[in-house]
Amino acid sequence: MEMYSSYIQAAILGLIQGFTEFLPISSTGHLVIGRDLLGWPDQGLEFDMVMHFATLFAVLIYFWSDWKEFYMALVSKSKTKSSLEHRLLLKYILIATIPAILGALLMKDIAEGIARETVYVAAALIIVGILFIVVEKVARPRRNLNKVTIWDTISVGIAQAAAVIPGVSRSGATISAGIYQGLKRDQAAKFSFLIGAPTILMAGGYSLLHVISSPPADLDITVLLIAFATAFISGYIAIKFMLDFLKTHSLIPFAIYRIILGAILIGINIFHVRLPWLS
Repeated sequence: MEMYSSYIQAAILGLIQGFTEFLPISSTGHLVIGRDLLGWPDQGLEFDMVMHFATLFAVLIYFWSDWKEFYMALVSKSKTKSSLEHRLLLKYILIATIPAILGALLMKDIAEGIARETVYVAAALIIVGILFIVVEKVARPRRNLNKVTIWDTISVGIAQAAAVIPGVSRSGATISAGIYQGLKRDQAAKFSFLIGAPTILMAGGYSLLHVISSPPADLDITVLLIAFATAFISGYIAIKFMLDFLKTHSLIPFAIYRIILGAILIGINIFHVRLPWLS
């Protein structure tokens, strides 16, 4: 029974990771919340590594034609409008990754320490939810992805750096920053997912290095495969959902969800509510 319990945990956490990596509600925050509320122990770095690579795989597969265009534009000497646009966009993707690296280095101790406590995750959920509402009220999203500028890139890159803090949401921060800069909502989402690939790769690589340096004694391959499969499938679905949803909707529903969830979590923390399954 304990073995099957581990499989169920892996599947649930994989689903949480996949959906919340691309929905603007914070993957790290929801994993922290899920583990705390369900009373599950931390699954370890090898588990985090597998889920990061699963969501990276989802981005690579979903945007395969774009990555192929980037590659062809990079290796060819063509000066067609399409090649020039793809080379420029690839450069912007790499530039937007730089703040994320700096943010991870500067805020590493905070992000892996006190910021992972449920009450701080809840506060981040609420604050960023309010920012979504502000952005939606003031922004004028009109431009397509081929009109991205260096200033858009810097703004989105800084937002990506802030997402090191659990509860902020990498996709939420970068999508809202793109919308604020004037990108259409679905175009801001696509830019967010594309620039997320190098960041997710680095996060997975960071976990991989730690796993290699300190290999776990009891590695359960089946658990990791279940986590990978569920995170990949749910991540792929979440990407498609967000791109379709933001063509006709705003970030307001996600803002409301974040604020309500954050308020509930703070209430649980203040009143020390004990959930039945943790008794």
